[in-house]
Amino acid sequence: MRDLSGHIYCIFTILIWGLTFVSTKVLLSSLSPFEVLLCRTLIAFFSLTLLTRTLPRFFDRRYTLLCLLAALFGNNLYFIFENNALSYSFASNVSVIVSTAPLFTALLNQLFGQRGQLSASFFIGFALAMLGTVLLWWHSLELKLNVAGDLLALLAALSWALYTLTIRRLVTLGYATLQITLTTFACSLLLLLLMLPLYGVSIEAGTLLEPLVCSNLLFLGVLASALGFLLWNRAVRLIGPVKTSIYIYAQPVVTTVAASVLIYERPTVYTVAGIILIIGGLMVSEQYNLRAVLQRRGD
Repeated sequence: MRDLSGHIYCIFTILIWGLTFVSTKVLLSSLSPFEVLLCRTLIAFFSLTLLTRTLPRFFDRRYTLLCLLAALFGNNLYFIFENNALSYSFASNVSVIVSTAPLFTALLNQLFGQRGQLSASFFIGFALAMLGTVLLWWHSLELKLNVAGDLLALLAALSWALYTLTIRRLVTLGYATLQITLTTFACSLLLLLLMLPLYGVSIEAGTLLEPLVCSNLLFLGVLASALGFLLWNRAVRLIGPVKTSIYIYAQPVVTTVAASVLIYERPTVYTVAGIILIIGGLMVSEQYNLRAVLQRRGD
């Protein structure tokens, strides 16, 4: 029963997260990338506080610094890169390129964390995923799109990898996942307020009250951020990180289908080929991660 609940949480969360790229794309016609991020974070922080009925806590300097770094990489930089990428590229392109984050996590972990030997399967998978990314870039050039969108999506993937390693460090230090999530959102909100003079905000009340804008902001803030993080963390605890990570492969597929139906981004042969190469590369490289986990359990 625990396993079934964990899988249901994963499916529900991935469906939500796959739709976020389309939802953000819709909002960018009314709000700037920074405004979308600020509104989403505000809604997420207060929703998470109400859902958990608790407040963020700052235990010590090291904990606070790590939470600030997690907020910077996982929410601020990640979503700044992702939201701006969606201004230039297709939602499906951004989603599939962002899904390469686990590969960058493994590389950064090799450089700054565990010094294990990366296997041949990892490098083969990485090469396949990068080939798929290049294919998407080339298709963007053919369509005369700004390839900055695809490059920003790759930077978003790198930011998420840095966030993952920072969160892993916080967890290994013994801090509770719920408190880490709350404190990270609080730090993210603080950093965004400090960035206001740089980006500026000129949101009209009438814009926020528009049904399309209001519904998408609530979707991103309440469902995707607050509830999504809670359900995903719960799934990791129930069925483990290896089983949950497999569901990430479905996110680009969800985005591509949703973008085709909701905002009429018709998938092309290049889009499908890019998705197959990147997801295939992730699956091949996952053999390295699975072996590493089993080896650590054996030790």
